[in-house]
Amino acid sequence: MSTDMLNSEFLTIPGSAPFPSNTWKSEVIASFEKRMLDPESKFPCIFGVDAVVRKTLRYGFIDAGAYAEQLAATLRSFTSICEELGRRTSLVVFFESWNAPEETHESYYQEFWELLERTASFDEVPWPSEYAADTEDSGFEYCFNGIPMFVVVNTPLHTARRSRQFERVAITFQPRFVFDDIKAGTKPGDNARKVIRGRIDEYDTAPLTATIGNYGDETNSEWRQYYLDDGQDVISQGKCPVSFMTRKETKVTATKIFQETELGIAEAAAKFLPTQGGIELQRDAPGKVHSWHSHSVHETLVVLSGDMVVEYAAPGGGPETVTEDKATAGTRVELPAGTIHQSTAGDQGCVYFIIPEGGRAAHTVSHGDFLGESR
Repeated sequence: MSTDMLNSEFLTIPGSAPFPSNTWKSEVIASFEKRMLDPESKFPCIFGVDAVVRKTLRYGFIDAGAYAEQLAATLRSFTSICEELGRRTSLVVFFESWNAPEETHESYYQEFWELLERTASFDEVPWPSEYAADTEDSGFEYCFNGIPMFVVVNTPLHTARRSRQFERVAITFQPRFVFDDIKAGTKPGDNARKVIRGRIDEYDTAPLTATIGNYGDETNSEWRQYYLDDGQDVISQGKCPVSFMTRKETKVTATKIFQETELGIAEAAAKFLPTQGGIELQRDAPGKVHSWHSHSVHETLVVLSGDMVVEYAAPGGGPETVTEDKATAGTRVELPAGTIHQSTAGDQGCVYFIIPEGGRAAHTVSHGDFLGESR
């Protein structure tokens, strides 16, 4: 099938002119292609240049507002056709504006990761079992619609690292299969890396990033390469600011506590509301106790404000196995079905979402005498 026919809703083909000439979308297409095809200042990624020439690259555009919803729809369109486009393909998504509170790399970096996390919440396909959802795992890669993709961010803030600069924020998604025939340790792969890194040395005034590595190597952290700062290599130190573990469909057999980014009611609802079913917004007054009980389905608690103490027993365990944790704003508590637990709101009360697995109504069983006393 001709690649000219492999367009899809939300996507645009290189060399086309589907938008009026005075719009931001037409302007970024012209600017991007001029940069990629400049014969005097050769862009480092030879495969990206090749994809523009072959017209196997695709463009997406995100208008101001509802960023995650638009990005999810764009990714869904691209991932449904990307394998038909061949190995030299990627999706470049341009943003009309960027929802970061400050014009700094730290602010842009945080917004980027939160956007990826919010976008993942709209994915209806399970995270592929062969790819880690834990960013600290060397097998991690961002996945959407079952397709693992390496991600690259370009911003107007980059100057020294020119290969990561663009007049608007642009995010490139490269399917993992793009790298199948150019893996490290193979002659084509090693030659390609030599050429690309040589071009980066000429293109950028910043030094080659120390975070660069090969997928799957035990010492490699793939996520650190997604958003690079302007040459200091400090922005991605520490842990990834978000988690994708809730997207991984592995069975949780014991209670887990995660401290994540604080969310407002609307943000949390957009992230956790299932495609069918419901979630519950709960407000507990200071000192409110939900005495020992268990549910018939897996339950997730997401604290929005205030705090509470959560006490829970080990799977199948008695009172001697009880653990106590404090949950504050941003805490996510995963309670497997059948977990005996209770919660006590803090001095300021607590507001939180109760999210039953699949949005299903849960049957609740009381265990009021679990510790041998009525509470």
